Amino acid sequence: MITIYSITGSLIVLFFLLASINGVKQFTESKVVAAIAKQHRIFGMLATLFAFIHMGYSVSQGQLRPTGAITLISLLATGTLGMLFATKKKPWKYIVHRIMGPVTVVFIIIHIIFNSSF
Repeated sequence: MITIYSITGSLIVLFFLLASINGVKQFTESKVVAAIAKQHRIFGMLATLFAFIHMGYSVSQGQLRPTGAITLISLLATGTLGMLFATKKKPWKYIVHRIMGPVTVVFIIIHIIFNSSF
């Protein structure tokens, strides 16, 4: 059954993965990859927006999960570090931003596994 959880969750994963394409653009000369990577910030912001909608609905239904809260914090940390690097140009923020991306993917997978309705 398709629910608000599955729709918003799928959109979070979709936009997060589209944002992560930015990390592979240096290894390819594809115009499609370059076009997607150019929208890196927008895709990241959309992933975060849908994460807040997903969480808001979860809270309203009394279904907030610890794995979801941890995943949201990780997603916010990834985005915050990316924005801080873009404005302050501190190299360590870029490095931590790049590390937090895969960490967030692991948290997303854990959240899906432990909270799946299958």
